[in-house]
Formats: sequence, C-alpha cells, structure tokens
Amino acid sequence: MAEHPPTGTGGSPTRQGFFETPAVSDAMDGLGLPSAVVVGLSPVAGAPGPVAGPARTATVVNCEDPGIPGLAEYLDEAAEGDLLVLGWAATSVASVWGGLAATCTAARGCVGLVTDGWVRDADEVRSLPLTVWASGSVPRSGKGRLAVTGVGESTEVSGVLVHDRDVVVADSTGVCVVPAAHVTEVLDAAEELQRRDELFRQALATGAGFGDARARAGTM
Repeated sequence: MAEHPPTGTGGSPTRQGFFETPAVSDAMDGLGLPSAVVVGLSPVAGAPGPVAGPARTATVVNCEDPGIPGLAEYLDEAAEGDLLVLGWAATSVASVWGGLAATCTAARGCVGLVTDGWVRDADEVRSLPLTVWASGSVPRSGKGRLAVTGVGESTEVSGVLVHDRDVVVADSTGVCVVPAAHVTEVLDAAEELQRRDELFRQALATGAGFGDARARAGTM
C-alpha cells in the first residue's frame, strides 16, 4: 500500500506537489471509473506544483439581495487543506470571489478554488499561494446579483458532479475529481503510474529509444 500525503478534513490528501492530474486521470481510466476531468476552465492562478484537497462545495445562484448572501458563511466553514468548489447556476457574469475572498481562503490554509463561474482581482489572487481554475476573470461584482447557497451539498462544475469531500486534484494541466469512496485506490494507482513515468523519463534521458524505454518502465 502506498503512503499517501497527510490527511485533512474527511480523511483526504492535502499535501502539495504530489499527485499530477495526468496520472490521476490515467489511474481512473485504468480502474474503470467514470472520467471526472473538469474541462472548459482556465487557470487564473497556480501555486507551485500540483495541489490536492477535499472539496468544500457550494453553488452560486442569482440573487438581488444586497451584498453576496452566503459567501461569508461559506468561507468561514472552509478548513485547512480544503479546495473550494463553486458550481455556477447563475446567469450573471459577475464574481463572488476576488482579492478579499482569496486572502481569507489562503489565510484559512485552503489550497485553492475551482469554479465554472468568474473571479476578479486576478493580480491579487496570483500573489497568494492558491491554485485557481475558473471560466475566467471579470471586474463586475456579484453584490446585488449573486448568492452562495448549498454549502456542503453536491454541485456541478462544467458537467462534473462534485460531492462534498470528494478529492480535487489541480495543477497546471487541469483539474480532476476523485470520488471519496475511491480515493485510496485511485491515488495508489496514480503513484505507481508516476513512478513508472519517472523510470521512462530517466531511460529516455540516457538516450534509450522510445519503445525500449517504455518496455524498461513497464508502461503501456
């Protein structure tokens, strides 16, 4: 059994720089699990190396109330190691998460945010140790337009259903969601794939042919 990173809330891995999304995606394919690769988003900010953390879920909806109802509660419930996941069920192109929310997120020890909505204050966000994937950035505030609801309930991001405490892995390549029930087997498999890839890489670096290097590493 592989030794996994330290666990945070919900018993999920939180150490940065360990599991890469290509290995996680390949591991899920190899185990016959449905693909949970989030597509259609863009990186707004990236901490060094991959990050992984238990999802803290919520959904953004249209709302005309002043402020952004539910945002403070959502941020204040996030725990160290969490990766915030905001599904977008609103029609407004506006932001509920910008520089101030990012500062709060980082101070609480969360590792980042994944949303199919929009964020703002991109320069400020990039100055913080967070990995952020979103539909894009926009200056428009969500105040009087949006609310955050359904904290801890399942949400959908770019067609991928995310349950609270599923494990989200994000890096410069993309975002993968690992169902909580399959975390151990997926990360064990991903670790083995990364080990073989490193053997493959080392053989290629010494001048081995691609086919020979692949055979030495025992990869497909």
